[in-house]
Amino acid sequence: MVDIVDGKTFYSNTFGGRPCQAQMYTYEGILYKCGCGMSHSFSEQTIAVIRELPGMKFVFVAECEYSTLIKIKGIFSVNFVSIMSCSKEEVDKLTQEDIAEIFASKI
Repeated sequence: MVDIVDGKTFYSNTFGGRPCQAQMYTYEGILYKCGCGMSHSFSEQTIAVIRELPGMKFVFVAECEYSTLIKIKGIFSVNFVSIMSCSKEEVDKLTQEDIAEIFASKI
């Protein structure tokens, strides 16, 4: 089971990075565990990759509207390791003050 966290914790741990520049089509069909309780099969058509972080980490958003921080493990046999997940409702609770506090702590 993936660790489900609040919006502030999730945002703090996924802050930074860049828009995804990796060629994600190579990971089609690989399963990852989501905060919704399901395992999703990665597909560029159904899973949005909203952030690429150092260390082969990515933020996925599934159709269930859960954001999940995953890490890609392996070279020849690749799999996804889900680190944490957060619901859209939790992310929507973030205030501008929360975001400013997270930003200030990263500088």
